[in-house]
Amino acid sequence: MFKRLLYRTWIRRIVFFFPVQLLLVALKKNHLHLLFWLILFGFVTQKLAAKYGVPFLFLYPEYLNKVSFLSYALVGFSCGGFIMAFHIASYVMNGFRFPFLATLYNPFWKYWVNNSILPLLFVIVYVVQIKKALVAENIYTSGDIFLLITGFLTGMLLFVFLGMSYFFTTNKDIYKLFGVRTQDPRGNPLPPPRKIRTEEWKNPNLVKETRDWYTETYIGSYFRLRLVRPVRHYKKEMLRRVFRQNHHNAGKFGVVAIGSLIILGLFQDYDVFMIPAGASIFLLFTTFLMISSALYSFFRGWANTVLIVTVVVLNFVFRSDFLGNTNKAYGLNYDADKADYSYATLKRLYNDRNAYSADTSHAISILEKWKYNNLNFDLRSSPRPKMVIINTSGGGLRSSLWTFHVLQYCDSLLKGKL
Repeated sequence: MFKRLLYRTWIRRIVFFFPVQLLLVALKKNHLHLLFWLILFGFVTQKLAAKYGVPFLFLYPEYLNKVSFLSYALVGFSCGGFIMAFHIASYVMNGFRFPFLATLYNPFWKYWVNNSILPLLFVIVYVVQIKKALVAENIYTSGDIFLLITGFLTGMLLFVFLGMSYFFTTNKDIYKLFGVRTQDPRGNPLPPPRKIRTEEWKNPNLVKETRDWYTETYIGSYFRLRLVRPVRHYKKEMLRRVFRQNHHNAGKFGVVAIGSLIILGLFQDYDVFMIPAGASIFLLFTTFLMISSALYSFFRGWANTVLIVTVVVLNFVFRSDFLGNTNKAYGLNYDADKADYSYATLKRLYNDRNAYSADTSHAISILEKWKYNNLNFDLRSSPRPKMVIINTSGGGLRSSLWTFHVLQYCDSLLKGKL
């Protein structure tokens, strides 16, 4: 039944449309890429980690303690970096499966355009969710919302422009490498569709190797639909050299991008370098994509195995404190035996009546000291001071930092008398 449908040319040109085939090859071979997209879609639509407030990091990004055009521009710039990383990783892993690309003018740009279904869908959903979130706040005018969304799109397009400028100037096609005329002229319109009644509906000139994905149409120059031309008359090595040269430039771009992230991390203690948390998540995913594409360039089919082994080894190295990456407080002895944080220890301490009595006595002594210091207080000059009882919840480092900051600020308002 499916084969009979493929006898019709217009159906084949939809099924074997390059963007459709790129989506299918991603579903079959690039599960890590799709996982990142699913996570990001879940974040911006508030379907994932909503109770932890993660979606707000994308919908209300803050930079220098305020939501502004610049904060959205930084998130957009990071989003543009992730989109570029996605295209680069996909091109490195899948470009060779479509040999006709190597015969086109600027093959990476053609791949970028045809591989934009997921990025374009994400940007549309993201912008709609930003608009809904800002409208729900009831403090932003239509002009404010337009300005903030413009900031996001400006940042994203700026990174895409910078990235594509690099690839336009450094990537080479088959003409620049070998002087062979590219097969992407302006006039390559699709011929009128016709029904094929033969059983062999595929164009044999478009099938080169078993690993190639059959494609009939693609989006070419000036965003017009083009028909894929035969590539059998090209030598395999010529096509491979085009892809290798493009992959080499992609590797350079990835090294520069990762190096920039490392340099940015070195200045994270300065407020101006504290980018919005949503931007940091984009950059984290960008780093993973860049690393995965670099590994694939070297190890090919072993890339996933090498990536898993690398993650396990790095986890072991950091947990063993081999690199000395633990932030230590001055004055504490880290060579002493570590406290035993276990259920058995907690149960023993919970039933320790002596510890309970000692803690109670210590608290009473604090109250008695406060009472003694205020027994002879002159009520005629000023009222007796209030007793302040601080009750703060537990948590991790961020909770501790927040508690410390609040108490420090309160103490400054009371001029050090808290």
